[in-house]
Amino acid sequence: MSSRREQHAQWPSRPPPDPKRFLPIAGSFSATPNPPTAPFVPQQHLFQQYHNPSIVPAWPGPEPLSDAFLPGPGQIIHDGFIPAPGHENDDEVIVPTDTGLNFQTSSEEDSEDERILQEIGERNDNEEIDQDYTASEGDEEDPDDMLIEGEFDDDEAPVPKRGKPKDTPTRGGRRGPARGRGGLRSTDAPNNRKTGVRGRKKGRRGPRAVADPGPEFKLLQQQANEAYTSHDYDMAIDYASKAIHMNPEIFSAWNILSEAYAAKGDEPSSIEALTAGAYTKRDKDLWWLILERIENIDSVKFPKYTEAKKVEWCLICLRGTISLDPNDYNARSRKLALESERGKISKCVKLCQTMLKMKGHEHEYDLLKQMAILGTSSPKQTKLHLKKITQYFETSVAYFVSKSDPTLDWNLINIYLDLLDRAGDYDRALARLKTLCRWKQGRAHEAYWDKEEDDREFDVEDTPRRVAVPEFSRTSNKRDYGGGLPMEIRVKMGIFRLRQTPPKLDEAMHHLNMLEPEDESPYCLLQDYPDVFREVADTLHTTGHDQEALLFYEPLLRNRQDEFTLKSFIGLYTCYKNLNDPENGDNIVGILKQWNAANLDDLAILAKFFEDVGLPAEARQRAETVYKNKSAWRLRKVRYEGYAELLEYFRAERKKARGKGSDRKIRAKKHATKLRVATGNEQYSGDEGDDEYERIVPNERLSLGPLGERPAKGDGFYRRRYRPLAPRPQIFLPVGEGPSPVTVGPQTLTELSEDQPQVCRTLEGTEVSLERIEHKIFRDRLTKLASINADELKSRRAQHREIVSSFLRLDDLSSLADDGDDAAVSEYLSISRELVEEFSTFVLFYTDRRHPFQGYYRRVGKGELWKESALMALAVEANRVEDGGEERPLQENPEVVDTEFWGIHFDKWADAFGRYALYLARKNEKERCFSALDVAMESNIMSRSKKYTLELVLCRLACALAVNESEQVSSAIRQLLRRYPFSTDLIRLYSAANRLCPISDGYGSGPAHKAFLRYIKTIDYMLLDPKDREWFNFRGDDKSQWMQHVLSSGMLHFVKDHDPALFALFGHILASGGTYMGALNYYFRAYAITPDDPIINLSIGIAYLQHAQKRQSENRQFQIGQGIAFMTRYYDIRTKDNVAIHCSEAEFNMGRMWHGLGLAVQALGPYERCLALSERVKKEAEDKCRDDDFGVEDFATEAAFAMQSIYMLSGDFEGAMRVTKQALVIE
Repeated sequence: MSSRREQHAQWPSRPPPDPKRFLPIAGSFSATPNPPTAPFVPQQHLFQQYHNPSIVPAWPGPEPLSDAFLPGPGQIIHDGFIPAPGHENDDEVIVPTDTGLNFQTSSEEDSEDERILQEIGERNDNEEIDQDYTASEGDEEDPDDMLIEGEFDDDEAPVPKRGKPKDTPTRGGRRGPARGRGGLRSTDAPNNRKTGVRGRKKGRRGPRAVADPGPEFKLLQQQANEAYTSHDYDMAIDYASKAIHMNPEIFSAWNILSEAYAAKGDEPSSIEALTAGAYTKRDKDLWWLILERIENIDSVKFPKYTEAKKVEWCLICLRGTISLDPNDYNARSRKLALESERGKISKCVKLCQTMLKMKGHEHEYDLLKQMAILGTSSPKQTKLHLKKITQYFETSVAYFVSKSDPTLDWNLINIYLDLLDRAGDYDRALARLKTLCRWKQGRAHEAYWDKEEDDREFDVEDTPRRVAVPEFSRTSNKRDYGGGLPMEIRVKMGIFRLRQTPPKLDEAMHHLNMLEPEDESPYCLLQDYPDVFREVADTLHTTGHDQEALLFYEPLLRNRQDEFTLKSFIGLYTCYKNLNDPENGDNIVGILKQWNAANLDDLAILAKFFEDVGLPAEARQRAETVYKNKSAWRLRKVRYEGYAELLEYFRAERKKARGKGSDRKIRAKKHATKLRVATGNEQYSGDEGDDEYERIVPNERLSLGPLGERPAKGDGFYRRRYRPLAPRPQIFLPVGEGPSPVTVGPQTLTELSEDQPQVCRTLEGTEVSLERIEHKIFRDRLTKLASINADELKSRRAQHREIVSSFLRLDDLSSLADDGDDAAVSEYLSISRELVEEFSTFVLFYTDRRHPFQGYYRRVGKGELWKESALMALAVEANRVEDGGEERPLQENPEVVDTEFWGIHFDKWADAFGRYALYLARKNEKERCFSALDVAMESNIMSRSKKYTLELVLCRLACALAVNESEQVSSAIRQLLRRYPFSTDLIRLYSAANRLCPISDGYGSGPAHKAFLRYIKTIDYMLLDPKDREWFNFRGDDKSQWMQHVLSSGMLHFVKDHDPALFALFGHILASGGTYMGALNYYFRAYAITPDDPIINLSIGIAYLQHAQKRQSENRQFQIGQGIAFMTRYYDIRTKDNVAIHCSEAEFNMGRMWHGLGLAVQALGPYERCLALSERVKKEAEDKCRDDDFGVEDFATEAAFAMQSIYMLSGDFEGAMRVTKQALVIE
């Protein structure tokens, strides 16, 4: 046997006799999920419960280590394995990838094979003692992330039942004969085995007989062993690979394959084979051996296996180890080091948190320190992890203090205080600093210092301030107060004082002056604490104390300029500027000109700085660098004022470079998608000329329905010829620009004849006189266009007449279609669909919504007229002249822009879109209906016209109500609010319209929440004094520039006063999402304006009662008391007018309140009174109705149903029958 073989053949052929063996089973398993606990259902929802079935997540398989693990044809795919007992839910279990390698084992595995064959021969009835496991869908890479959110469980997990859940399908279906199922589980039974009457048959316990791999597998295994012992490693690899393809669950085959590769000197392939087989062995020592061998791979000999790849491979081994033993601290520590090396900050922070939950390591010093450093390494990481890290520190600090553990040293205290500093609660941070310093100095019992408002406790000398405290008495000169306080901690105390509201400058400077900024000797504190000097100076500047900031900035600038950051230099310049010292300020500007920015954020800040100081060239140079590196948002973030100019410059450059805009292509494709939905032509989305087009559209486009419903050819109506729905987007030159600007004035026909001979005095194929074309260059282009495209111009003239006829027919059909005539509706849809598509594919209307329509004679490319629109305009003009109409001058840039398309006014086109959508809504064609409206609103014709926008928005609202689409209802009303902002009627319409939808999922949607909150902020902004506005953060977490848009749009003059309807509506939106405490804030704002409004009182009462029933509600009794009080006030207000419908509503709501609180006896009274008011309610409605066709909202039926439920649950079946016969029987 070779030494190489001896080096790796370390795995015994037979496992120890005592431990249990867990044999892998082919296929995939899904553990039965825990039965869902019954959620709390309030009394008012007892009859509206629903069942939410649990969903078993799919198994996320791992990625292969290399191409060698890809399966070949006919191979058996290995899906999953059985975990060790008690670890079914621990971490991610790494499943071996399918393999295409040829695997074998060493000869030392022969005894293993003999044992397997012997057990197969015995065929006893013992069953394997193992468990299924659950692998939920974890994070992208790391199984440990699943442990972060929940508590780490040190106890052994209960053993779930073996086998597939009843309702959970598996990919393999039935695996064969059913395996015996145990009875009830008992944690007191030995080895957590099943106990009870049900379960396995009596007999010898132990490992279940190994499944017979079959004679072919045994033959291949034997041949692989023989080939290996005879040093024929290629044959050994071949036989082992075939054996693994047949059954990948036996480790010996993987092991012999690994040994064969190792004997050939192919160390990476050997390790890959051993890694794939390790999942079947379930031995964490094997994973450690693999990890060691991975680290010893020679990257020079095997360049494919770089250090980065080796690290990833080692992480796989560590995950396998952790999946077997989640409490392996060494494995997690090694994983932490590797993840930190890879720069996975979030993973490292979560891993530290997991390790801190492990028994014996709850307060590990190094883990706490590393977690804090990594978790605050950047603003993004700080935002993600600061809260959780602070919680861990709070727990550990409390533990160290309670145990008087010296592990809590000044360094750890400083880190903890830095976390509190980043959190922003400076009053609490200062209190914690004092408490911990007092504890560290052995004075934890001196709590009387907390009553002092200053920091005299930490003065260096007892006099004059400390001795003024009556409780103070120095018993020993060795007792530490201020003299033993580290400088970093003292500076923290000063910074906390500066950042308090309001700042305590005198107390802060008392601490900060101990840095002795005036001392610049070689051994001064400045040389020891330059970073502290910089932090102090920056803090003083940001808090508005520029003169004090210079006391620290200037010594640092003279002695340790290398410690300055960009923020510090800009802060120093600002101090000089604010103190009217331009000379020193100019020196700082010179330094910043030479500043080498470390990142794009610094470049953006420099661009803004140089712009503000009047150096536009320096600013533009840095801004261009930022923009070219795809960081334009950084310029917007710093509010770089030259951003718009910079953006236009780069847009022009891109336009020159690419010729045709890709963004236009993207918009065209999106527009075409909506158009296909709107016109029902979703079967084909390609271009003309491909195979699918020839198959689906041999001669013409697909229709809205059967061909018979389309306008027949020859009847004079327009029938659109096929044209791709997404024509190549055109890039139109701005009006008045082109390669040959028009400088020639109007010319007569005589002047034109001097330049070139004229054959005729009209455009070819038309009767349009050339004299009506004002400019020579434009005249030449039109003449050339009409001459080259004479046949197409003729076709366009015919098309124009068809479109005119189609609109005339639509006018005739509209009244019949409005009355519901099915034939008229069908014909209207058929004709208008062709017209809608014609309008929507006219690129000129969709090229740029930011600018209004500027006429049909637009230039493209090198200055040529766009053929599509020019021929259309010529065709319309030619037909009009032919019909005897007056000739109009043709102008490239008309003073009055045309308001017609194909000779039809835009009013009729808008009407066609609206009716098309309404009739589709009648047929419940939701997607097509709203897609048609979207397509119309995307055009600059409709979107830039207030008239057409209002008509189409009202049409959208009508369609949304017809098809019960709440989101579209909400969207339509919000669009109306843009035109009529702060309209109380529209605010009320929002709730009223949503109430008409059976499912109001759009009522409290995200866009609605954001929109109405902005309206409230705008009102608050407008009604505040200019001085008071600076104290409020109206923007909040909103990243958009909506407030600037509001200020520039002139919307503020619509604000008159606070609107209780708006406050109540936003409260309803919050309440509908379960945010009852937030809703109360706005309900009370409305209540302050209209305290006697019954709906406001009802809403406040409901909010209190609903919040009281939430699990995490504080002071539940107080919430219920408040709710009952406001409900009672609502009842008094609602019933004082003695109107029957109002009294009925109030009684029912009071009954619902008591019923919801579980007080059925109190609920019966209001329900009975509501039921008794039914006849009076109907009588009042009848008296107010003139035509006997009336409807009324009577709550008697709902009250009767609630009473029936109460009687049934209490056992009073006679009472339930009486109520049912009285009010619940349909006559």
